[in-house]
Amino acid sequence: MASRVLRRRATTAFGIYGSALLGFGATVVAARELSKGDFARFALVFGTTSLLQLFVDLTIDEVVVKYGNRYAA
Repeated sequence: MASRVLRRRATTAFGIYGSALLGFGATVVAARELSKGDFARFALVFGTTSLLQLFVDLTIDEVVVKYGNRYAA
């Protein structure tokens, strides 16, 4: 049982840190391959998309907490 939990935690940690490293590497590659103007546009669009995704995720979480608790009660 303990080895199963350890394996799940290790897989989760590998996935989280691996995705962070992959994202950092992709940013370095994009910065080298794109011109300064294109990379700036890419960063602006990517940042805006991430911010909007965060807002949508927060509002969905709030709805689930607010109405999910009422439904469970």
